[in-house]
This record gives sequence, C-alpha cells and structure tokens, in this order.
Amino acid sequence: MKLQKFALGLAAAGFAIFGLLLFIAPGLLESAGVGALSISGKVELRAFYGGIELGLAAFFALSAKRPAWVTPALAALVFTMAGVVLLRGFALLISGFQANAVIYLSWVVETFLFIVGLLALIRYKSQD
Repeated sequence: MKLQKFALGLAAAGFAIFGLLLFIAPGLLESAGVGALSISGKVELRAFYGGIELGLAAFFALSAKRPAWVTPALAALVFTMAGVVLLRGFALLISGFQANAVIYLSWVVETFLFIVGLLALIRYKSQD
C-alpha cells in the first residue's frame, strides 16, 4: 500500500501546486506558449486549468485515505496521464519536435507520474 499512497500523494501534491499556481498567476502558462488574450481569457485559465488541477488534487488526496477509492483513483491517474503523455508526444511529432524546454520538462514529469501510477495500480491489483 506504500507505493499506492505515494503515487496518490505525489499526484495530489503536484496537481495542487500546479492548480494553485495557475489560479494565482495564469500568466505562467505563457512559458509554455499559452496566454490569455483578455481578462476573460485569464478567468478561463484560472477557472478551468486551476479548477481541474485542484479538483483532481482533492480526489487523489481523499483517495489515498479511503481504501475503496484506491483502485479507481489510480486508474484515473493512469488514464489521465496516459492521455496527456501520448497526445503531447503526438503533438510534438506533428510539430517536428519544435517546442521549448517547458514542454519537454512537462512531458518528463507527466511520464514519470504515469509510470508511478501504473506500477502502483499493477502492484495493488496483484495483491487482491
């Protein structure tokens, strides 16, 4: 159960930090080439990116403390990160791998979180 709690705790912390940062300073996304064109754009970045991140953080944190939620939470983590990792990879391929360091760093972190989540899920399911 240690790896499962570690994976969910890591996901909760990462999503919470990123969500809070995006809510407080949506301009941080400009380092990845995403920027708000207006006040409404900043509201959208804060609400959607900050909100999704904080909502997932809360779900992963609660799930780490509720054994019945561990499998669904790990599955959500794995599928979410798999989608992001795969589509970021395809997007990089389509763009001829023309992206800045922030994009590549994000890809590495997301891949790490996917792998940790997948290993935790496999290990947890093998204990059943």
